[in-house]
Amino acid sequence: MRRASSATSVREVFEVATTRLPGVLPFANSVWTAADPASGLPSAPTLWDDDAARTRCNRLWRKRLDDGEVAGFVALTRTTHSTRVHRAGDREVRAILRCEDTPWGLVSLRRRASQEPFTAAELRLLAGLTEPLGRIVRRLVQTGLRRGPEPTVPHGPGLLLFDPRLELVSVGGDVEPWVSTFDDDAHVGTDFDLPLPMWIVTAAAHALTSARARGTGHVTVRAATRRDHWVAAQASATRGADARPDGVAVTIESARPSALAPVIAAAHGISDREREVVRHVIAGTGTSAIAATLGISSHTVRDHVKSVLRKVGVSSRAELTAFLLGIHRRVP
Repeated sequence: MRRASSATSVREVFEVATTRLPGVLPFANSVWTAADPASGLPSAPTLWDDDAARTRCNRLWRKRLDDGEVAGFVALTRTTHSTRVHRAGDREVRAILRCEDTPWGLVSLRRRASQEPFTAAELRLLAGLTEPLGRIVRRLVQTGLRRGPEPTVPHGPGLLLFDPRLELVSVGGDVEPWVSTFDDDAHVGTDFDLPLPMWIVTAAAHALTSARARGTGHVTVRAATRRDHWVAAQASATRGADARPDGVAVTIESARPSALAPVIAAAHGISDREREVVRHVIAGTGTSAIAATLGISSHTVRDHVKSVLRKVGVSSRAELTAFLLGIHRRVP
C-alpha cells in the first residue's frame, strides 16, 4: 500500500497494484479501470495486464450485446451500488474501489481453469484493500483538478454513431484527437481504424439498454485524459420511425461546469446540501438570501460554507470561487 500511496497518477496506482497484489492474492490476469464517481460506470484510465485476455474480450464485444451485459465488462458496474467485492464465478472476482461510499475504480481479477477458485478469505483480503485504494485514487483526482489547463485538447466535440449491435457506423468532429488523449489499454476494434476505449462503448451499451427498458436512454460518463483534463461522454439512444431504439449517438467534449460539479464534490467530500450553498456563493448571493432560498438559518449557511472551505483547503469565499471557476474555465 505504501508504494501505491506514492503514485503520481491513477494509472500508476493500478500498475503498482497489478505488480504487488499477486504476491498475496494470485491471479492470472486483471482489469483495472477508473470509475466515474457520479455514474459509477467505467472511465479512464484503464489497465489490462494480459494481451490474450484483451483480445478475447474484443472478440466477445464484437459478438453480441446480451441484455446490456457486453463481454461481462458492463456487469462489473452493476456492483458499484451494492457491495465492495462480488464473486462472478469460482475464478473471477470483481471489486469496487470506494471511498466514503463513492466508487473511484473497478477491478476484475481472473484465474485460469487450472488454478484453485478464489476463497472466502481471499475475498475478504481484497475487500479490505478497496477503501485504501479508493482513497488514493480520490486524492490523485483532487490533485489533478488543481493542475493547469490542458492546451492540446480539441476545441470541438467528437461524434460517434453506433448501430443496435454497437458497431461503429459513423464518426464526426474531432473524434480521433479526443480518443488519443485517454490513457487506456482496453479498446474495441472498429472498421474506421479507430480503436475505441472500452469505457466509451460501455456508456453506449448502457444508454441502449436503458432505452430498451423504457428508461431515459441517456448516460453521461466523466473521464480524465492522461493530463487530467476532464471530459464528458454523452451517450443517447436513437430511435427509428417505429419508435424502437436503433442505435446510440455519443458526443465527447470538455466537461462543462454542470458535468464536472459531481466530480469536484465527490473528490472533496462535499455533501449535496453543501453543493447547493456553494452554487449560491459562486453566484455572489449573500448569506441571508441563501438562507431564505434554501429554507435554512443563516447560521447553518455559514457552517456549510466553513465546512466547504476546510474541505477544499481555502480560507475565504473569494478563494473558493476562484478555485471552482478556475477549474471550470478549462472548458474551451
